[in-house]
Amino acid sequence: MLAEQLAATRRVQEAKRLIDGTDMTLAEIAFAAGFGSVRRFNDAVAATYKRPPSSFRRKR
Repeated sequence: MLAEQLAATRRVQEAKRLIDGTDMTLAEIAFAAGFGSVRRFNDAVAATYKRPPSSFRRKR
């Protein structure tokens, strides 16, 4: 269980790094960070940061 949580945390952190540092689409980021679907990516980022991934892009 702990290994799964660590892997999930790393995927979310990698996704956030890609959101902040690239011009990739959010769908591209979802798969590049290791998520199996865009929905899982959206849910994981929202659960971690209490806001959807698209909100990070609106600030640019």
